[in-house]
Amino acid sequence: MEVVSPKRDPAQAFTLIELLVVIAIIAILAALLLPVLAISKEKAKATQCLGNLKQLQLCWMMYADDNRDTMVPDDWSWSGGVPDSWVLGNCQTDTTTTNIQNGVSFSYTKSVAIYHCPSDLATVNGNPGLLHNRSYSLNGYLNSEILENPAVHSLFVKTTSLKNPVNVFTLIEENGKSIDDGCFGIWPTANIWMNMPADRHSMGCFLSYADGHSARQKWLVPKIFNQYDQPTSSIQDGQDLATLQAGIPQ
Repeated sequence: MEVVSPKRDPAQAFTLIELLVVIAIIAILAALLLPVLAISKEKAKATQCLGNLKQLQLCWMMYADDNRDTMVPDDWSWSGGVPDSWVLGNCQTDTTTTNIQNGVSFSYTKSVAIYHCPSDLATVNGNPGLLHNRSYSLNGYLNSEILENPAVHSLFVKTTSLKNPVNVFTLIEENGKSIDDGCFGIWPTANIWMNMPADRHSMGCFLSYADGHSARQKWLVPKIFNQYDQPTSSIQDGQDLATLQAGIPQ
């Protein structure tokens, strides 16, 4: 007995035009959703970066608590660092995390991951596939060699020497091309960027402060690093610099 397959009603089949319309709708929805997903992903990275800074700031405060209010050292020698600095070495050339682990702050965290922002894509010199192991630097006026005269040490050694800790920034995200040692250098009055902050979070970066809080700083203009001791590029760039200069201890 011959089995006859039922014929499909042509009215029930998709036409070519209908298929193209469906594909077009899917493409439009994808185009609408992908930017939203990208924004959500970046927000997640920013949240993680803020969490990193909060943990590093807690380490900074715990060190002071354990050392009679003395702030963690922030000396800025490039030649492997010094034995008692919060981190050692030069971020631009470090291929391992040894100089983080040998810093005096590491004993309070035991995590190298919190030293790096997930949005920081800067790579080690000569190793384009190797990301920097650190994205944050410490205010160069806090228990450091004086930036203007390395032979003299900072007057701000103890936390009790900070008159208004809520305004004094401690850790800051530094520009991937500027970051080297663990010290963020900033001139107190000149319109010159000694080091350059990052702008990887929607033209802003995160900072922590001596009272323990952390916050995002929004810049007026992008932060493009060309050289150390770089003059400000515009009035707005100078205003951004002045915002950080206000965070130098007085």
